[in-house]
Amino acid sequence: MPSPFLKRLHWLLLGWLTASAAQATVYPLPPPDVDLIGQVKVVYATKEDTLIDIARRYSLGYDEIVHANPGVDRWAPGEGNPIVLPTRHILPDAPREAWYSTSRRCGCTTIPKPVPTGSRWSTPIR
Repeated sequence: MPSPFLKRLHWLLLGWLTASAAQATVYPLPPPDVDLIGQVKVVYATKEDTLIDIARRYSLGYDEIVHANPGVDRWAPGEGNPIVLPTRHILPDAPREAWYSTSRRCGCTTIPKPVPTGSRWSTPIR
């Protein structure tokens, strides 16, 4: 039977590995009259890239990158082809206290949502 120390160490390491996998995109809070955050970026595919590789590299979801690049082959976009990164988002008409993006975790189109927390730049995980 493992010692209590090894059990605690096991759970600490497991928690650390799980927490290090969670990521959030942080955007600066825009002025009240601006409803957009982020900016659209374009990268160029290499010979070995797939759209999934590029999405992972830039913390995007699969559906996001596929919908932003209609007509581009998902498995072989082609060396030197421009790939649009959908990194610009429309903010909902809601109080702007803190925002978070979970696109990589859920793989869906991201719309930032208000988070009713006391801290200014909190990025909670649901």
